Amino acid sequence: MMKKKMFFAAATLSAAALIVSGCGNDKKKDVSSSQDVVWYMPKTVSNLSHQAMVEEAANRLIGEKLDVRLKFKLIDSSMYDQKMNVIVSSGESYDICFTTSWTNNYFKNVKQNAFLDISGLLDEYGKDIIEKSDKGLLEKMKMNGKLYAIPSQNPFATPTANTLKKELVEKYNFDYKNAHTLRDYEPWLEQIKKNEPGITPILSIEAPTNKRYNDDSIPGLRYDEQEGKFVKYFDIPEVIDDLRTRNDFYKKGYFAKDAATQKDYLTEAKSGKYAVMQCSYYTEDGSKSTATYGFECVDSFVSPGLITTPGVMVAMNAIGINSKHPEKAMQLLNLIWKDPEISNTLAYGVEGVDYQVDTKNTAEKTVIPNTGDSQKWAMWHNWLGPLWDQWNSSWNSTESLKEMQYNNEHSETSSIFGFIFDSTPVKTEYSQVSAAYSEFKDVLENGAMPDFDEYMTKVNTKFQSSGIDKLLEEANRQLEQWKKEQK
Repeated sequence: MMKKKMFFAAATLSAAALIVSGCGNDKKKDVSSSQDVVWYMPKTVSNLSHQAMVEEAANRLIGEKLDVRLKFKLIDSSMYDQKMNVIVSSGESYDICFTTSWTNNYFKNVKQNAFLDISGLLDEYGKDIIEKSDKGLLEKMKMNGKLYAIPSQNPFATPTANTLKKELVEKYNFDYKNAHTLRDYEPWLEQIKKNEPGITPILSIEAPTNKRYNDDSIPGLRYDEQEGKFVKYFDIPEVIDDLRTRNDFYKKGYFAKDAATQKDYLTEAKSGKYAVMQCSYYTEDGSKSTATYGFECVDSFVSPGLITTPGVMVAMNAIGINSKHPEKAMQLLNLIWKDPEISNTLAYGVEGVDYQVDTKNTAEKTVIPNTGDSQKWAMWHNWLGPLWDQWNSSWNSTESLKEMQYNNEHSETSSIFGFIFDSTPVKTEYSQVSAAYSEFKDVLENGAMPDFDEYMTKVNTKFQSSGIDKLLEEANRQLEQWKKEQK
């Protein structure tokens, strides 16, 4: 998700219009009277002024195989959850919507009867989706034997890692490949703090993931693989040790003083003023992070990934319960999964306008998407559904896609994968604990509290009054019931 730069001349846009509309002898099917399928989606970038152009190009491809016209209704990502709540509550008719555990909440929508059970539609019209989905995934994502959304292809087992600015790693000869704890980074962070006045050591930093505790679908709780039950997040000794270390780092000036209040993370990261940043996806050569941040990076591996239910639910698409033509919606989704030309056009846009083809790479089609102010269209492949068919590009190379697939196939899976918590019986406590976690999250992650023990007392008191004990009891009750049903 990169900021945009404007440099297209009128002649370029005129040429683009010709690309979209076709030449005089073009006999492609006229799809102007085809059935509209409305798809709600969060905006990927703020300025998507090429939407009509891209839709027209994609609909010409779609129209050759299906009597359907796709129409995106894009909502600012910060408002997507709120606006979808209004749309669902009003009973508005739409066909497809993007849903996850983090926005337009899948669990809540299923409970509100907002989504259609697509099990039968998928069997009849979704053969390519079934064939391309990870083995057994669709069956495991059912609720009460029914499927309400299609999980996208995704790197489900993303390793935990940190992205480091390469020039600072090399300057101080930091052995980042053997840095596995927060304390392992400290000698290097101390050198940067002392010798690099224009650099703040940490924008964001990850600690190792303890595979004993996993699955973050319930606020304030984690599943203890060893004990076979949910426990309170702040009762885990490793969590408290990690948070205490962060507080120590904050006091030493390794975090920015305003770290807990910064909102525009990507702009900060791209400024080059930090040594340690979030790693969006680990690659051994740091190429993905370099493309994301715009300067040379390396990725410091912290711990392997684990496949969990929330990790699978990071991007899904559902058909609205009031859709007037759900069959067409499923046919369209299946066609997007089936046809890489269509999925890549929807993602990258129009060739020569939204992206260029690297003519130097003749072995494989390589796409160079516009960046900065010139980026007027972008739609993430995994939000559409099929990620592995993505053309080789600076977004994801073919090699990195293969690496993601390999990790999915060879990573461990949570022992409670497929367990979906129903918050209905404790919806008040669930909401209150979620709000409490949101209230404290930024300060905790950045260690930005004057007195650690005093602050943690405040956190635990708030969680207790929010009803975390009742939430814990209900989570373990449902877990035991789910375990019985698996036998």
